[in-house]
Formats: sequence, C-alpha cells, structure tokens
Amino acid sequence: MSAASEPAWTMTVIARLTPAIPSAIATIAVHGPSAVEVVARLVKHKHIAGDAFPRGRVRYGLWNASQGDDAAENVVVCRTDSQTIEIHCHGGNAVCQMILEDLVTAGCRSVAASDFPMQLDCQFKRDAAIDLQKAVTDRAAAILLDQLNGALSDAIASITHRIQSQAGAAVRSDVEELLRWSDLGLHLVEPWQVVLAGPPNAGKSSLMNAIVGSARAIVHSEPGTTRDWVDALTAIDGWPISLTDTAGLRESFDLIENEGISRARQRIAAADLVIFVVDATVGWTDTHEQLRAAIGSKRSLTVWNKIDLLEGMECPPEAISTCANKGRGISELLAAIAHKLVPAAPPALAAVPFRLRHVRQLETLISN
Repeated sequence: MSAASEPAWTMTVIARLTPAIPSAIATIAVHGPSAVEVVARLVKHKHIAGDAFPRGRVRYGLWNASQGDDAAENVVVCRTDSQTIEIHCHGGNAVCQMILEDLVTAGCRSVAASDFPMQLDCQFKRDAAIDLQKAVTDRAAAILLDQLNGALSDAIASITHRIQSQAGAAVRSDVEELLRWSDLGLHLVEPWQVVLAGPPNAGKSSLMNAIVGSARAIVHSEPGTTRDWVDALTAIDGWPISLTDTAGLRESFDLIENEGISRARQRIAAADLVIFVVDATVGWTDTHEQLRAAIGSKRSLTVWNKIDLLEGMECPPEAISTCANKGRGISELLAAIAHKLVPAAPPALAAVPFRLRHVRQLETLISN
C-alpha cells in the first residue's frame, strides 16, 4: 500500500485544530506512532530526565531552533495521550504554516481538522470538537466547549436512563428543556440571517454601515442604488450574525433593478429576522405593509431612520429611532436584535443540541 493510500490512523498525521484565521493562539495536533519522536526532534526545551513529554504535562520550548534561538518560535507542548501531542503557538498564519511544513518534511501527513483522529468517546463530543473549530465568536465557542466536555452527552445519557426506567413525564420535561436551546444551538456556527428591508432611500445601506462599523454598502440618494444584496458577517452581543442590505422594494421598469428586488424578496423569505427600515420623513408605507403581510409570524423589528430630520416629532413607541449617519440609536438597535434572536442564553455548562440531527433525535423521543 502506498503512503498516499495508507489509512490516516496508521500514519502520523497533523492538523491545525483552530480556525485558519489569524488569532492570538493556534493549536496544531500531531497523532500517530511517531508523534512524540517527531515533536521531540523539532522542539528545543528543558525537561526532567526521562520522558521528554509526559502525558498531561505542559512543556515550554522553541520550535526548530536550528537557525538559532533568536529565530525560533515559542511554543507550548502538551501530550494528551500515548500517540497525540498538541502544539500551541502564535496564531499567525505564517507561523502555523511553518510548523505544519516542518512536520510534513519530518514525515507527517497533513489532514483537515475534521479528519483528524479524535480520541472522543461519543458522537456528540466529536460533533462539538468539529464545530468548535468553526466557531467565530467566544460566546458560541464557550457553549460548544461545554458540549465537548460532555454537557449534551451527559444529558442524553440521563434521558436514556429515564426511558429505561419508564419515567415518561420526566423524559418529556428533560427533552423539552434541551429543545428550548435548539434554535440557538443551530446558530453557533451558522450565523443568524438578519435582513434590512424597505423601500428605496429609507437609509438601509447607511444603517448597515453603522451596525457593521465599516462602509460595506454603497450609500447614495438616487433610488435603486443597491441592485443586489450586500452581506457582512459580524457579531452582536457575542452571537454570529450575517447582516444583509437588500435592494429597495418598489415598482421598477429596470430589468436589473427588478432582478435585485426579486433576490431581495428571496433573502427576506429566508431570514431569521427582518428589520423594516422606515424613512422617518416619509413614514410607514404600503411597501412596509406588504412586507409585514408577506413575512407572517417571522421575527421582525421596525426602525425609523433619519429621526434627526423630524422636528419635535417622535417615532411610534414600538419602533426604534435611529440616525444612522450620526450613530444615534445604534446601541439600542443592536440590543433589540440580540434580544429578538436570543431572548435568553443558556447558563454555563448547560446542554445545548447544536446539530439538526440532534434536534430531530430529541423530537422523536417525545413525538410518540
């Protein structure tokens, strides 16, 4: 069997376990029969006589100091089991790439993080380990880390025991408590879809730029400037959000603009939250009324923008007043968005189903 076709678990394999984006710290794992030997050759460190990397102990050292200590990278090394070593290093891509290339040169095979052999005892923990690598906010990562440490698997084990004990009422209560967090769990990696919608010139693009904090959307007084949607990935109150600025909804004879309007309606239909943007100098329009009827029970917020142009007038009490160009009302809007999407957050160590498969399995338990 050639090296290329040899199963990964019979070789020494490596993977960057943390996301491949610049960060303060990155983790690279090495697993296989020669893992300890390879890392020992590439890391210069002080250790007590005997085992260079005793299991569960941290070692501080320099990565590949053959070019001199001043040119070497500081690393923290920990052996997690007999054939697995984790290397914690500076999170810059250049440093990670150097370490990975050195390991490949030493005879290791590089694999995707999702293909790295994880020494985990259940599927829920394996799922959490994979999703943790994709988390883009600390808050989402903290919940996934709880699941990796057994929160969900322990809860499922408890439910299984109750089923075996024929404690039907208790099972339903336990499952319903888990499903309470399922909507949040499904958005720990996949961001919430939030769409700004309304007629042209209501200030949607200015509002998007104010929320994101950068000029992502083109702002112009000419109606129809936004011909297609503009997406920006951001975080609000620690939750990952994909914010979409859509084309202004109106009747138009421009084929390109009409295509943008059609696509805007598609984005609105798929949104987790729709924000109706109202030009405060114009007020609520038939377009807004049609939008509200179209989305039905979908979550929504109403924003009256350009409030600074109204002298002595206030927007409706259920709406949020903003002046996007001056940043007024943006903090209140961010808080309202977070509350609409996540009315309550799970406590620390809570079990949270975070894959659709988990949710379907739990729903099956109480559907019979």
